[in-house]
Amino acid sequence: MRIASRILVIHFFAILAVWLSTYIVGLDIFMSLLYIVVISIEIYSLKNENKKIKWLSGILWLAIPLLLSILTIFKLYSLGIFLLVFWFTPIIPLISLKTYFFANYPLYYYILVGLPFILILYFYLLANLLKKDN
Repeated sequence: MRIASRILVIHFFAILAVWLSTYIVGLDIFMSLLYIVVISIEIYSLKNENKKIKWLSGILWLAIPLLLSILTIFKLYSLGIFLLVFWFTPIIPLISLKTYFFANYPLYYYILVGLPFILILYFYLLANLLKKDN
């Protein structure tokens, strides 16, 4: 649970850091990249933990956005996309660099809805499949 709480603390401080860095041009993109590096290192540190700790860490980090994404896909909750934007504030500067439209929505809307699924795969790959050198 210590690692899961660290991932959530990193995530919430990254939300604040990216939000504050939007006032300086380019700093928000740097902070987004830094968030990805730090969260990747933290997930990679789960390599030697048991499966229960890995699952709990992943669920605590991604359960809320996964639920919001599913509700948004099936149009069951109209505020889902707003809450997804808030949850993924640390990554928003990267996925909204270019604005392309598809079916009257910007491309980052679809990326945002699919991001929980992408991050689950990313979490799984970093925590389980990649070999850690001892």
